[in-house]
Amino acid sequence: MKIALAGYNGFLGKMIMNDLSGHDYILLNRELLYGKPVALESAMEGAHIVINMSGSPISQRWTAANRKKILKSRHGVNTNLVTAINGLEKKPGYFITVSAIGIYDSVGIQDENSNRRGTGFMSSVVQKWEEPVGLLDDRVKHVILRIGMVLGRDGGVINPFRKVMRFGIAPVMGSGKQMVSFIHMRDLTASVGFIIENGLEGVFNLTSPHPVDHRGFVNALARVTGARLKIRIPAWVLKLVMGEAHTLLTEGPHVIPSRLTEEGFGFMYPGIDQAIHNLVQEI
Repeated sequence: MKIALAGYNGFLGKMIMNDLSGHDYILLNRELLYGKPVALESAMEGAHIVINMSGSPISQRWTAANRKKILKSRHGVNTNLVTAINGLEKKPGYFITVSAIGIYDSVGIQDENSNRRGTGFMSSVVQKWEEPVGLLDDRVKHVILRIGMVLGRDGGVINPFRKVMRFGIAPVMGSGKQMVSFIHMRDLTASVGFIIENGLEGVFNLTSPHPVDHRGFVNALARVTGARLKIRIPAWVLKLVMGEAHTLLTEGPHVIPSRLTEEGFGFMYPGIDQAIHNLVQEI
C-alpha cells in the first residue's frame, strides 16, 4: 500500500514506519502540513491511506504561545489534511489520525462509548483535534486513535523515570492514585495494523485492558530497576515547575480499549509488569 504519513519524524511516526514496514510511504513534511491544502492534496495523490501522527509536544508549560502552537499542530493540521483529502479526485480509502485519552474526565471507567469530557486545556485541545474529522468526505473511512501513555524505548515516560531510579529513588507524582492508562509500543503499532487489515473505522482507545494507578506504575518500574526509596512529589511542587501542565502527571482517566477487545485484538503486553519488564530488558 501507499501510505501518506504526517509526523514521520516523531516518536509515534517512527514506530509506525518501523513496525508497519513493506509499504510505500509518502512523507508529509511540516511545510506541506502547514501550507495551502492544494499543495498537500498534490503530495497525497495516489495514497491508499493517510495517517496523521503529528502534534507539537504537549509536555511543556502551557503558556499562551505554547497553547496556540499545540492547538494549531492538531486542529490546524487535521483541518488541512481533511480539506486536501476532500479535494482529491481519487480519494484514499482511509484517514487515520491520532488523538488522546485526555478527552475523557477522570471519573469512573471510560471506553469509546463514554461521553463524559474533561474540563481542562487538554480535553478542549483533543475535542478540537478530532473536530475536523466530521467534515471528511463520507466515502473515506476514518479512524480516531485515542492513545494513552505510550511505553517505549526511544520515547514516552519510562526513560525519565529510569534515570532517577538509577540512584535508587522511585518518585511518586502527586497522590499516586491517578490512573495510568498505558500501552506498550508494540501493542500500539500492532493495533493500528489490526484496524487497517480488518477494515475497521470509528473511535478506538489505544490503551492496555489493565490500566494501573500511578503508584502501581512506579512500583512495577522500581521492581525491575531495584529502586527502593519511594519519594512523593506533591502536586503543588509540580505545579510550581510545570504550571497547569502538571495535570499530565497528577491526573489521569481510567480508560479501557473496549472496541479492540470486542474485535478480537490480542495484546502482547496487557499487564504493566509484562510491559515494563520487556522494555527495561531491551533498553
